[in-house]
Amino acid sequence: MEKTLKAFWIEYPAQSCKLRIFTKDKEPSQGLMRPEKPATDAIGVTAFSIDDAQELITKFGYSINLRSSEVKIQSDIRPDQLDNYVQQSMGPIVVRGVWFPLQFGIGA
Repeated sequence: MEKTLKAFWIEYPAQSCKLRIFTKDKEPSQGLMRPEKPATDAIGVTAFSIDDAQELITKFGYSINLRSSEVKIQSDIRPDQLDNYVQQSMGPIVVRGVWFPLQFGIGA
């Protein structure tokens, strides 16, 4: 069975997602995690399935439940379907990973 990558555009209420930022030091007294801060209201991710997309999003520090009724998901998205500001600041859409917002460590 051949696995095919799909590009997903995921929109969610900004207050429903928190981005966790971890420090290198694992000692709680030194700040294991900075206070959570609101994330953007959309994420672009390329994955093999919606479950794979959920795994990638979680790996990148987002806590979004893609099965939530508040989350809107478009699959097989193309760059020309996205707003201009997204097109100008996104990573490669053909590589498995989070491509918007652009993060270092593209691909998985």
